[in-house]
Amino acid sequence: MNVAHRVGYRSALIAFVAGAAYDVAQLLQIVGILKPPWDGVLIFGTSLVIAVPFTVAIVALHQVTPIDRQLWTQAALSMSVVYVTYVTLNYAVQLAVVIPRLTTPSAIAILDQTPHSLLWTIDGLGYIFLGPPPCSPLPLCRAPRREPGCDGSSSRTLW
Repeated sequence: MNVAHRVGYRSALIAFVAGAAYDVAQLLQIVGILKPPWDGVLIFGTSLVIAVPFTVAIVALHQVTPIDRQLWTQAALSMSVVYVTYVTLNYAVQLAVVIPRLTTPSAIAILDQTPHSLLWTIDGLGYIFLGPPPCSPLPLCRAPRREPGCDGSSSRTLW
């Protein structure tokens, strides 16, 4: 197993574990066990841990993909970079600025993660760009179709 395979596997595993931790935090918040500010800390913290390893996993996938099929992984990589940029900005602001000020009178309402707010919109944009990257490499999983040549003896690969 080469370095790209190892890094990709470990990065994907970290993103998966962080995603599972996010799910647990979200469920604990919904049932009322996890209260502010810890609900936000755990939800935004685990979300932050998902973003970068996900992008590193896509980079590793791009590295191990044959050159003739890198169109799909390059598209996934480009969109995952946009995703990680938007959500990292949002989660860092939530963790470093908004949550610490929730318990003080100097709360900054404009930065709160509420529907139709600035950072809610930035987070939404990030997730718009998260949707395609996991699906973009799907054409890599299909076996190539073969089309017979004019004389039936040669063939060419169609993707």
